[in-house]
Amino acid sequence: MKLLHRRIPAARPELSIILADWSCRESFHILDCLARQTASRDQYEVLWIEYYDRQSEDLRRRILSHSPDQSDPVDTWALLEMPHDCVHHKHLIYNAGIALASGRIVCICDSDAVADERFVEKIIDSFKADESIVLHLDEIRNISRRFYPYKVADAADITGQGCINWVNRRPAGLWDEKDPLHSRNYGACMAARRQDLIDVGGADEQMDYLGHICGPYEMTFRLVNFGRREVWHRDEWLYHVWHPGQDGQSNYMGPHDGRHMSSPALAARASRRVMPLKENPAIRLMRTSRRDQLNDAELQASLVDSLRQRQWASPPQQQRLVMGAEDAVPQDRPVSRSIKLTLGYLALRRVMMHAREKGRRAQRISTQGSPDSGAMLPVRLWRKAKAFVQFCKHAWQYERHVMAQCRRTVKTLAGMGYKSICLYGVGHEARVLELLAREAGIEISAVASWDGYIEDRATRTPPRPEESLAGGNEIVLVADMVNIDPKIARLVKLGVARERIWVLH
Repeated sequence: MKLLHRRIPAARPELSIILADWSCRESFHILDCLARQTASRDQYEVLWIEYYDRQSEDLRRRILSHSPDQSDPVDTWALLEMPHDCVHHKHLIYNAGIALASGRIVCICDSDAVADERFVEKIIDSFKADESIVLHLDEIRNISRRFYPYKVADAADITGQGCINWVNRRPAGLWDEKDPLHSRNYGACMAARRQDLIDVGGADEQMDYLGHICGPYEMTFRLVNFGRREVWHRDEWLYHVWHPGQDGQSNYMGPHDGRHMSSPALAARASRRVMPLKENPAIRLMRTSRRDQLNDAELQASLVDSLRQRQWASPPQQQRLVMGAEDAVPQDRPVSRSIKLTLGYLALRRVMMHAREKGRRAQRISTQGSPDSGAMLPVRLWRKAKAFVQFCKHAWQYERHVMAQCRRTVKTLAGMGYKSICLYGVGHEARVLELLAREAGIEISAVASWDGYIEDRATRTPPRPEESLAGGNEIVLVADMVNIDPKIARLVKLGVARERIWVLH
C-alpha cells in the first residue's frame, strides 16, 4: 500500500467517508458535492482508496491546486497497488478505509454519486439520535445518456427525464415493504460506527465477493446479527446518472440470487452469522488487540497477504479489464444461427405454456363480483385480450432475461478455461445451458436434479442421482432462477464443496 496524500485531522472527526476506486472512475464530481456540505469540514474526512496503482491526474490536480483558504478535497489518498491480473475486491478497499479512518462513524459511499449539501449533516444527526444503528441511504438513478460525460446536474435534472425510481418525491424502494432487498439500492451508501465494523471483523474477503457482486450490505447483515438495527433514511438519498459499465458489464461476478444480490451475503443474513468467513489480517489485529489505529508499517504489512493476491488473480484467459486495454477482454464467441433459432423456439414454447396455464386458471375463477361482470361483452373481451397480451409480453421479457443469464454464465466459465461442468437441474434452464455450453466448447459431464425430481425433464443428457455430484472437482452449476439458497444448502449437505457451486449470474 502507498499513501500518496495523508492529512491527519487535528481533532477526531465525527464521520469518515470511504470512496472506492478500481481504476474505473472517470469523474470525481462527488468531491465537489462533499466540498459544499452544511456540516463544518472538521466534522468529516474523505478517504479515496484505489485498488490498483492508477494515479488519476484529475484527483492529483484537485489535491495540489486547492487554495489555502479551502480544505483539502481528500484527506487520505491511498493506493493498494494490487497486481493488474487480480480481480477487484471492493471488500479489501472497505477494510483499508476502515483501518485508515479516524472518524467515529464510517460511511461507505458510491464514489460516482451526487450528494446534496446536507448529506454529512443528516448522517451525523442520525447517529446522534441512535448509536445502535446501521444506516443506509437509497439512490435515485437516471439512465439517460445526456449526462455522460458527467455534466453538473441538480436533483430536478436527475429526477426528470430518464429517472427510473422516483415515486411520490422519494426513491421507489423506500415505499416497498414487500421486497426491499431488491427494490432498494443496498450498495449505494452505508454508515455504521467504526468500532462496530471492527467488532464484526470488517468486510468479508471471501472469494465469492470478488468483482461486481458485493457491497457494504454484507456488513449490514452481520451488524444486524450483532444486535444493530438496520435503518433507511427517509429524507436523504444519493443521485446517480448513467455511465458505461454502471451495471457491471464485462466485470467478474460472484454468486448471486439472479437479481445481483450476493448469495453468500444473503446466507449470512439467514444464518445469523456475525463474523466474516475470511477476516482481513489488519482488521483482526485491531479487533483482537483492541487498538484504534495501526501504524503505517503494521498496516502495510498486514492489510494484504500474498496468498490472497494469488487466489484473486484472473486466469490468463480472463485478464483483469483495465481501462484502455481492450485486448484484455475475453473474446465473445458468436452463437450460431441454429442455436439462436432453437433458443427462440424454447423461449416461445415456454411463453405459450405459461399462457395456457394462465388461461386454464382464468376459466376456473368465477367472474361473479369482478370489475368486469357488469361491463358489456366487447369491453370484457377487450380487457381480457389486453391483459393476456400484457402477460405474454412480461413472460417473453422474463425468458429473454433467463437466456441472457445463461449465456453470461457460460461465457464466464468458458473465459475462465473450464472444459467440463455439471448441471444441478433438468428443466428449461438446464436445456438452455446444455445448448450454450456445447456451442462454447464446454462438456456437460453430469446432470442431476434435487430430490430426484425429473417430471419436467428437458435435458438431453440422462440425469444421474444427485449424490454423484459430491465427487470430483468440476463446477456444479445450479440450473434454476428461483429458490437458489435451498438448492445450494442441499448440495453442501450432500458433500459438494461450496467453492464448486455456481449459480446463474
